Amino acid sequence: MVKAVIMAGGEGSRLRPLTVTRPKPMIPLVNKPIIVRLIEHIRDSMGVREIGVTLHYLPNVIMSHLQDGSHLGVKLSYAVEEKPLGTAGGVRNLVSTLGWDDTLLVISGDVVTNIDLRKLVKFHYENKADFTMAVRRERDVTRFGIVELDGDGRVVRFKEKPSPSEVFSDIINTGIYVIEPHVLKALEEKKNLDFASDVIPRLLSGNARVYGFRVDEFYWSDIGDIEQYRATHIDVLSGGLTLPGGIRERLVRQGVYIGENAVVDVEKINPPVVIGDGARVISSSIGPFAVIGRNVVVEENSTIENSIIFDNSFIGSSSVIEGAVIGEKVRVGDHVVISEGSVIGDETKIGRGVHVKPGVKIWPSKLIDSYTTVASDLRWGVRWSRVLFEPWGITGILNVDLTPEMLVKLGSAMGSVLGEGDRILAGCDTTMAGCIGKQSIALGALSAGVSVLDAGVTPLPLISYGVRRLKAKLGVYVNTIQGEYARIRVKVFDSEGKFISKSMARRIEEAFFREQLRRSGEIESAFIEDEEGLSKAYVSEIAGLLASSESRTRRAKVLVDCGGGAVANIISEVLSTIGETPYYSNCAEVKSPRHLRRAAFTEIFDSTITIIKNTGFKLGFIFDSDGDKLVLATGRYGSVSGDRLIALMARIMLEERPGGRILLPAATPRSILEYVEGIGGKVELAETGLMGLSEKLSDSYIMAADERGGIIYPFFHYGPDGVFTAVKILEFSKWFDIEKAVSEIPEVHKARFEVYIPFEKRGIFAKEFSNAIDMIEVETVDGFKIFEEDLGWAYLRFSRTEPVLEIIVEPIEDGKLDLLAKTILDLVERVRQKI
Repeated sequence: MVKAVIMAGGEGSRLRPLTVTRPKPMIPLVNKPIIVRLIEHIRDSMGVREIGVTLHYLPNVIMSHLQDGSHLGVKLSYAVEEKPLGTAGGVRNLVSTLGWDDTLLVISGDVVTNIDLRKLVKFHYENKADFTMAVRRERDVTRFGIVELDGDGRVVRFKEKPSPSEVFSDIINTGIYVIEPHVLKALEEKKNLDFASDVIPRLLSGNARVYGFRVDEFYWSDIGDIEQYRATHIDVLSGGLTLPGGIRERLVRQGVYIGENAVVDVEKINPPVVIGDGARVISSSIGPFAVIGRNVVVEENSTIENSIIFDNSFIGSSSVIEGAVIGEKVRVGDHVVISEGSVIGDETKIGRGVHVKPGVKIWPSKLIDSYTTVASDLRWGVRWSRVLFEPWGITGILNVDLTPEMLVKLGSAMGSVLGEGDRILAGCDTTMAGCIGKQSIALGALSAGVSVLDAGVTPLPLISYGVRRLKAKLGVYVNTIQGEYARIRVKVFDSEGKFISKSMARRIEEAFFREQLRRSGEIESAFIEDEEGLSKAYVSEIAGLLASSESRTRRAKVLVDCGGGAVANIISEVLSTIGETPYYSNCAEVKSPRHLRRAAFTEIFDSTITIIKNTGFKLGFIFDSDGDKLVLATGRYGSVSGDRLIALMARIMLEERPGGRILLPAATPRSILEYVEGIGGKVELAETGLMGLSEKLSDSYIMAADERGGIIYPFFHYGPDGVFTAVKILEFSKWFDIEKAVSEIPEVHKARFEVYIPFEKRGIFAKEFSNAIDMIEVETVDGFKIFEEDLGWAYLRFSRTEPVLEIIVEPIEDGKLDLLAKTILDLVERVRQKI
């Protein structure tokens, strides 16, 4: 009877960084670990069912994956070596531990082969051999042991890893052996012994019957380094090797294998290619010679050639990966280039715009800043981000950047900075991603003893409005970024309904990163309940705010398009309460989360604009998915949004409250600032984003706005509110021509750029830049705002979360945009060269 032993204890140092987190036999070969393919080959080629595995390096990785082997149709036994015992010492230890007394087939756990093992064993028995090795002809023999055979195949000479001057044969030892039990019994126990260095020479000197079985016609690859690993994949994909166990993915056309539940645009696949189960490849070019693992996501317009990507990784849009190996759970940002020969270790996060040069190896769990060029191996140190909150909230891709586990922890961190028994108000948009995010955060908060008022699928303004009304300590809203099916944003509001301050954000971040999480013993005192009365209160208060307003009979034909978003749940009630009867589109009430196509909002927007222009509508309101912003559409002037909508709302509010204070972002175009000041507004500037606004926001302002077009009415509540914006426009339209008001607002011409500045060099850059612009007109709210005479304005600020300088340029007139941009970028580059 024959039993088998797989030697799987080696560290695989030449395959690092792939072997930092897994032993060499667990490296996947066409989406299945090498050791699994070996087990299947031993089982199918010989019918062997009892297999022992010698382990030393990261043994639990192998044992937890293979378990007892029953799912593979074999019985597995393990021997873990506290100290390395060598190939022979490890096998001797396993056999002794298990009490085996059988002929053994011994094979290295990192070998890929289709050798007919039955023929090997038969040859061994026919020659009454004590020890048989599989041998083959190779060109470069210095990496292996070499053998000389007589005419019967008996080994007459052997040399392990000869120097060039010692080479006497081109026949090498493959490391696959058949061994009689007495050979192992003769070895000392618990001693470090190697088959090639110790056992074979000892057997030959004792005139034992040592034979070599020629396997030249079979495939054999010793996965010794990254180059050989990639070459073996090419052999499989090109048909040079039919793998034992085959390719488990389904053949959909010549050279294209796709796994179950994978979503792939097959027309963009260039065979040969293998794409694993559950992968999602969106309008990207894959292949030739590419292997994509299970549950990998490749965003649109990316290119992957001659590369291997392990399971559960994410590749951003417009990225290029050529001739590289990407480990497991790697996150690659947008517009990244990873060049030939590069290897990225598991769980590394690569920011957008990064260029990884050829041959670079990045060890696991590294964080590569955006726009970095990585020109040498990155082994030591990890730059962990200590920032969760950006100026607009916490943003990332669900299940990639923001996993449910991470969001549960975030909810726990929020709860931990509050008191036990406090309450959080939570809501989400209509998408499944938003719902998952909200529920995950709610679970974390509950674990910290904080109760959750669940507003369900609701517009964001109701969360900002409801926090203060319901006396909650925080409000949380999770929505999907418009047009992106899985990129979500978490917005958090304080007890007043303001976007949380920097100090509160830091408290939550500190609890999150330092693991200062309260595990409440009063878990039964926390509760979660549906909050159903909030929308009625919100609608009622809007009606009250308008009750004293002058109402006239001028009415416009109006179209309201909810875009299938959460505004659909309240907009008809709001407008009917104030006596409006517009036409509705895509405004069916939404009670449960659903999947929205990426192109849905763009299609809705385009069609609604066309309808308004061509069918006699005077005005149209197109709401985004969460209802904090809207686009105004006019029959004559098309869409009005962002800066120009802010200007229109300033005009409306100043009609009601002349001379009022208006809070605008520092990046507001100069033309808009001048317009608002020209109609009597007292403009003040705030830092970028909702967080910047919250630092200054108070009831003393008649209006505030963020850079992305969200408008806040502090006398109502402190959050951006697209619904109330629509109401105010309708109210204004009763006694004033909206299209005339729009025509008086200046057009905005501006462009945005980003320049890479490392975090550690921000201080010196700011100092050098201040010196360089000493004679130029400057404002310094949230960055630098400078004026170039006869050209226009430029606004420069550092990103809070990425190593970039953001630049916005606004010319005096449209024709000077390119010249202004070049002038400012040249100035920035001159300063950058000094640091």
